[in-house]
Amino acid sequence: MGDSAGGNLAINFAYSVAGGIKDRACQGELPQPKGVVVQYPAVDPLAIYEHDYPIKGFEPEMLVEGYIGGSPYEYPERVETVSSYSYINEKAPPTMIIEPDKDGLVPAWSVYQFVEKARSEGLPIELVSIPFANHVYNQIAKNSIGSQGRLTMTFDFLKRNGLAPESDETR
Repeated sequence: MGDSAGGNLAINFAYSVAGGIKDRACQGELPQPKGVVVQYPAVDPLAIYEHDYPIKGFEPEMLVEGYIGGSPYEYPERVETVSSYSYINEKAPPTMIIEPDKDGLVPAWSVYQFVEKARSEGLPIELVSIPFANHVYNQIAKNSIGSQGRLTMTFDFLKRNGLAPESDETR
C-alpha cells in the first residue's frame, strides 16, 4: 500500500518482484506481494513534472527533482527507473488504484493512462475514481465521505482477493 510517491514505490516493488528483478542490491529472496492498493500514485514522473500545481512552494518540478535528484531531462534514465510503466508485466499481483479526479499534483489522466496500459497487458487492475477530490483528500479531510469510502473500498478489494482479516470487526 502507498500514497503518491509511496504508491509509486509499492507498484514498482510489487511488479518488479513479480517480474523477477534481474539487477538488485538486496541479498536474499524478496517477498512477493499478493496485492497492491495505492492512492494517487506517482506512476509517471514526467507528467507530474510538466503539470502545474496551484500551491506556491509545492510545485511538481521541485518534488520530482527531489525524488530523482534533478531534472527529468537531465536524468532520463532515472525517470525510466522511477516510472511504473517500466515494471508492467503479466505476473503482477491484483492491483487497486484510487485516484481523485481533481488531483492537482498527480494528474488524474496520467494515472488513467497507466491503468489502460496495464489492462492492455492483461493485468488484474481496478481503478476507482473519487469525484471532486484532490491530492491527499483523505489527509485534508480525514473523516470525509471520500476518506471513509476509500477505507471501505480497500477492505472490499482485500476481501475479494483473499487478503482481508477473517473478521469484519477490523472495519
